[in-house]
Amino acid sequence: MDKDKEYQFYISCARRVPKASTIKYGKRNVLCSRCLINSPQKAGDIYDIWGMYKLDAQEYSKSINKLKKALAINPSNANTWEDLGKAQLALGNDEEGLRSLKVAMSITPSDFLHKALIKALYERGRADEIPEIYRELTNIIPSGTNRGYFYYAASLVLQDFGLNTFALDFLRIVIFIFPNRANFYLAYGRLLRKEGLLEEAIVAFKEAIAIEESYHNFNIDVAMLRYNQGEVLSAIEELEAAAAETTHQIDDSIAFYLVFMRYHLSQDESEIEKEIEQLIRALELGNNVFSQELSEELQVAQLKLENQLDEKTKEFTERKIKALKYILSWVEEYHKN
Repeated sequence: MDKDKEYQFYISCARRVPKASTIKYGKRNVLCSRCLINSPQKAGDIYDIWGMYKLDAQEYSKSINKLKKALAINPSNANTWEDLGKAQLALGNDEEGLRSLKVAMSITPSDFLHKALIKALYERGRADEIPEIYRELTNIIPSGTNRGYFYYAASLVLQDFGLNTFALDFLRIVIFIFPNRANFYLAYGRLLRKEGLLEEAIVAFKEAIAIEESYHNFNIDVAMLRYNQGEVLSAIEELEAAAAETTHQIDDSIAFYLVFMRYHLSQDESEIEKEIEQLIRALELGNNVFSQELSEELQVAQLKLENQLDEKTKEFTERKIKALKYILSWVEEYHKN
């Protein structure tokens, strides 16, 4: 194999390509040494990949040595800075490691870097530094980087680590930057709901619906938030208003929730004949997507009932379980027939 072909073969089996796993560690070192001799003009790439191999092998000091040589040749390689930061962190050189990750972020922000940086801070008990670090990063990331998407990507990683308070703060920044983007209001509303901030979640969902009518199904989210606060009539009013405002009142499965909530109130099938008719029409259109969601609601309610509850909450939960069982069994019988 001539020198050029050997180098091309090596590169094709290198950084973040599945073929890399097929090359044994010893062979990788041989390839790096040989390519460095035969293709010295490619030294920056070779040291970069060699450093990555050493990092994978947990030979952190050797990895740092190779990666620094790579950066001396090409200081603008974000991948090299990222690997350097990981190796430094692994050796306990926290400040150097975090600094290297920041440099990588300043060159090319990526989801991998968001995760590496936030993970490093989280694992070292320094999560409270995240907001300030990200404020610093917004001053050094490339000028073409969209700040809104930058913070949104970070908010997703923060949620992965359970840092939802910070994630909410980042989503507020995103909404400030994108005040007319319904999908960001939805993301914000969902996280608020998860954190139990129901009134704020309702406001966020309503903002999304006001911006984008095609998100009318999120009226159901608003209604369920009202319902789970014990405001059953308000929840029904939300659903009826949604049905009146959209031409999709049948196939958007609002009927599922109207049957469920009206049965919760009346516990009498004869009083929900109109809603049953709507439900049948929805099922005829093949729309059964919300059955799974209602099944999950039932499981949560049944678990809740196992706890010590005050009389009012217990009564509400029992009625909820009965209503959920009713509609789910009704849908099951419908499909059998």
